Formats: sequence, C-alpha cells, structure tokens
Amino acid sequence: MSDASHLGDFSPYFSDEDHELSITSPDENIRSIERKNLLSLCKLSIKSLIDVSLRIGRHLVNPEFPPLLDVLISLELLLRHGLKGKRMLLGRRKEPWDVIEAFGKIACDEELNQSIRSCRSLPNVRTNAGRGRAWLRIVLIKKQLSSNFLKIINCRDTFLSEFYENYAALMHEDSSIIAGLLVGLNVIDFNIPMKDINLDTQPLVINLSMYFKDENVVQYEVSGDADREKSEYDAILDQKCYLEELNRNLKSTIATLTKKLDVSNQLVAQISNNLTAALAKCQHEKDENEKLLNKISELKHEYQQASTKHDVNLATERKSANEIKVRLEEAYASAQKAIENEKELRQLAEKKSHDMLVVKEESELSLKVARQNLLEKDDTINALRQQLGDVKQLLIEWQSKELNSSNKSDLDLLETVQKRCNEKDSIIRDLQLTKELNKTEIEKFQKLCENKENETLRSNQQKLNEDNLKMSELEHKYNELQKKYQERELAMIEMGEHLSQAHIKASDYKEVSKTFSESVWVNDKSISDCQQCKKAFSVSRRKHHCRHCGGVFCGSCSDNSMPLPSSAKPVRVCDNCYTFLLTRYNASTRRE
Repeated sequence: MSDASHLGDFSPYFSDEDHELSITSPDENIRSIERKNLLSLCKLSIKSLIDVSLRIGRHLVNPEFPPLLDVLISLELLLRHGLKGKRMLLGRRKEPWDVIEAFGKIACDEELNQSIRSCRSLPNVRTNAGRGRAWLRIVLIKKQLSSNFLKIINCRDTFLSEFYENYAALMHEDSSIIAGLLVGLNVIDFNIPMKDINLDTQPLVINLSMYFKDENVVQYEVSGDADREKSEYDAILDQKCYLEELNRNLKSTIATLTKKLDVSNQLVAQISNNLTAALAKCQHEKDENEKLLNKISELKHEYQQASTKHDVNLATERKSANEIKVRLEEAYASAQKAIENEKELRQLAEKKSHDMLVVKEESELSLKVARQNLLEKDDTINALRQQLGDVKQLLIEWQSKELNSSNKSDLDLLETVQKRCNEKDSIIRDLQLTKELNKTEIEKFQKLCENKENETLRSNQQKLNEDNLKMSELEHKYNELQKKYQERELAMIEMGEHLSQAHIKASDYKEVSKTFSESVWVNDKSISDCQQCKKAFSVSRRKHHCRHCGGVFCGSCSDNSMPLPSSAKPVRVCDNCYTFLLTRYNASTRRE
C-alpha cells in the first residue's frame, strides 16, 4: 500500500503506429493474465460508478466525473484489446469505431444505425477514435450500451474474428460478465453534453488510487465479520491485479521501445549504407561529368575547325557562284538582245509581205473591173451586130420591093442608113481592137504580177526560214542558259540550307555547352526542401537529382524523363528542364 501514491495512474501504452494494448507475447499465461486484469478493471470501474451514483444520486450531468471516465476508458481499452493492427506502413490504423460501424452495416438495427449517424454528424469530432468515444457516451445516454455490447459479443465467431485476435478479451466468454454488469448502468440517468468535450485527444489514463482505500472499494450488503473480511480480501486481490497490470504495461512499453530502438538502428544503418552508395554514385557521376565536359570541349574544338573550313569553302563557292551568275546574266542579256533584233526583222518582213498582199489584192480588183468592162463591151458589140443584121435585112427587103421607085428622098435615106451602118461597123472594129489590146495588156500585167509575187514570196520565205533557224538556235541557247541558271540557284539554295543546319547545330552545341557549364551537381545534404515546390523532404518525400541542371527535387516535381546528350537512355529531369528540352526538340524537328 506504500507504493499507491507513486502508481496511482493506470495509463496503458499506445503508440501512434499500433493500437493493441500491449505487444503480444507467445506465452498464453501472460495473455490470460492480461485479459483477467482488464476484465477485473472493467468490473471495478462499473461497480464503483453504480455505488457512487446510488450514494450521490442517480442523475449524472458532469462529463468529467472520474468514475464515469474510468468506466468509459476501461470499456475503450476492452474494445481495443487484441484489435488487429494495420498491415501497410502508411495505411490507416484501425479503431474500435471501425468495428462498430461494420457491425451497424450487418446488424440492420435502426437504433444502432441512428446512433452511428449522430456520431458522424458531430462537428467537433474529426477522428475515428473520437467517434468511438462519442458512440459509447450516446448509447450510455440512451441506455442501450448493455444490449449493443451483448449483440457484438454474440457475433464473436462470425464477425469479431475478422477484427480481433484469438487472445482478445471480447473473443472469450468472460466478456459476457461485463455485458451483465452494464445492465446495472440503466438505473442511472446520464445527461452528458457532447459539444464542449474534446474526444479526439482524450488520454487513456485511469486513476486507481481511490480503489486502494477501504471506503471506495465496492461493497455488497453483507451481515457479519466474515462478509467484511471477504470484501477486504477481494479489494486486496483487485489491488494485486492492478499492480500486475501496471507492471505488465511497463514491460510492454520497454519492449516496444527496444523494438523501436532496433528498428531505428536498422534504419540508421540502412540510411548510412544508402548514403555511402549515394556518395559513391555521386563521385562516379562527377567523373562522368568531367569526362563529358572534356568531350564537349573536344567537340567544340572540332566544330570550330570544321566551321572555319566550311566557311572558307563556302566563301570560295560563293565567289565562283557569283562569277557564274554574272556570266549567265550577261549571256542571258545578249540572248535577249538578239531575240529582240530577230523579232524586229521578222516584224519588218511581215510588214513587207502584208504590203505585197495589199498590192496583189488591188491588182486582182482592177483585173476584175477590167474583165467586167470587157464583158459589157462584148455585150454592146453583140447587140450592135444584131441591129446591123436587122437593118441589112430591112434594106434588102426594101430594095427588093421598091427597085422601081425613083424617089430621091428614099435614096437619100438609104445613103444615110448605109453611112450609119458603115460608122457602126467602124465603131465595132475599133471596139474589137481595144478589146484585143486590153486582153494582151491584162495578160502581160498578170504575168508581171505573178513573177513579182513569186520573187517576193521566195525571198521572204528564204528570210523567214533563216530567221526561224536563228530563232530555234537562240531558243536552244536560252533554254540551256536558263537550265544552268536554275541549277545554280538550286545549288545556292542547298548551300543555304546546309549553312542554316550548320548554324542550328552550332547553336545546339552552344546551348548544350552552356547548360553543362551552368549546371552544378547540388549536394543533397545542404538542401532540406524541394527547389521547386518548397516542400520539406521526409521518409515519404525523398530527394531526387535532375540529370540536366543538377538540382534536388521531390518525386512529383521530377517525375519526367528525357534523353540527354550525355546518355542515350531517358533519364530523370525536373519539370522546368523537361519543358525546356521538349521545346528545343520540337523546334529542331520542325526545322528538319
């Protein structure tokens, strides 16, 4: 009893990474003792709450009432005992709330589901541990704690085996005693406010110092000294169980701390090994970087030599191309002048031929007019001949009829008629002579015209043939010169393209050399935050080097890979270098 002041608080150890009451030991005796101590603790707290409430009143309003807190903490410890832990390193840890929520889904109990929904809707409760504590208080207020606890225990074979280990307190039949004791809490009216309580960070500590005193030990109504001695003996046994439980919890904390220390030592060893490997890799990469810098300097020197040779060759080729271009332009100008002269001569010949055609047409018109005149004269001659013939017949008839007449007047008429006839005969003869003369002149004129036309046509034809030959020769020369000119232009265009490609390659080499000269392999020890998102590095957020700029970034800011001149395979680069390299590669592909 002397150590009661030092061991007054019962605080089982719970780490942030484990939810079991203690580290499970393979010894079944230790587990059974642990289970019995936990059950006896629950019995003590429930009996003490009932006894105190009967003495001070059945209506409880204070949420910080110590016996009430002891009952709630002991029940939470009972629900946590033997709970299967998480299986992943970064997974969500299991809580008694997970068991209650899963049971509400399969139980199909409307009152239980309503209490679960009300726990979810509490604004000041944000964790699953806080929701489990709120559920215990709500069902205690509704006087449904014993019934719900009994329902959960009765499903230990079908439901609880998924959440608890075989050594858990709820997996044994002794837990049904707790359900029977919880029925006694129904005589108390709980009116606990839920708004002003911080249930998320409530410590799991039970102050059992009051249970060591005789006046606070749960006593039953007995008669005589034997019953009083028995109650004192039970109180001493409960104190012994408490001390054993406290000793076991201290041992479990020591074991967990030793395990954590071993894990931390392993982590330190692993980190040291990783650090040595990283330093060796860094040194190797530095050597490779120096080799690459030497290669880049050699490539620069070779490129400068090749560029100077290329510039000299380009200068000579440009001079020769300019000279050839000047010659071709002169030949082209002379060919154009000759073609213009030939065109002028051809136009003059065409004008002369046109004039000859006009003269020929005029002569043909005059011949047609002369022929028409001759035809008209022939018609007049024929008409006069017919008239003469008619007059002669009339004279002959008249002479035959009147031979014997001796009229002088008639004779005069005959003489006049004969004179007129003679005159007409002379006129007809003159017309015939003129007709024959006109025919001869027309024939001579036609012959002359035909001879002149033939001579002019022959001469013009010869000139045209000569001009056509000269034109064909000049066109042939012009086509050859134009082909040469086009070939020279294509050669100049190709030379310009080669020059542009050479300049592009030179700019690429300059950019690569600049990036290699500007990039510095940053020491990861001197950097604790990502150089882009500024987030602190941790176990889950590791450091990564960018192979292009040498900076230190997190995984999300360097989750890209690009091929670099230093390596054929794609390597890790940061987001900024990735966008820069991508734009440069796109520009080079477009130029090609």
